[in-house]
Amino acid sequence: MPTTIQDPETLTSEQQDILVAAMNDRGQFAILQRSDTFGKAVRTKKVRFFDADDSEVARKYLDAVKQLEQLLLVREIGKRDHFELTNVGWLVGRKVQQAQR
Repeated sequence: MPTTIQDPETLTSEQQDILVAAMNDRGQFAILQRSDTFGKAVRTKKVRFFDADDSEVARKYLDAVKQLEQLLLVREIGKRDHFELTNVGWLVGRKVQQAQR
């Protein structure tokens, strides 16, 4: 059963990174496979979550997307592997941004 979260401190650093990056891109991000990512990776228009020398980095962020979905902070939209923040995702994302300042 899905659950939701209110406290951003319980999120992993990868989950927090995705929320903040999505907020800076109109609340959207995608999981894409491009030539520069050497496999699937989480991306916004400005931020790419992967390391060409370490595939484990991309895997951690891909796992974080699944966890964010389970927490009801993001949802898949339109095309497959394209996501947006939910209302709760925006609220938690704002708390993350404030905590990072």
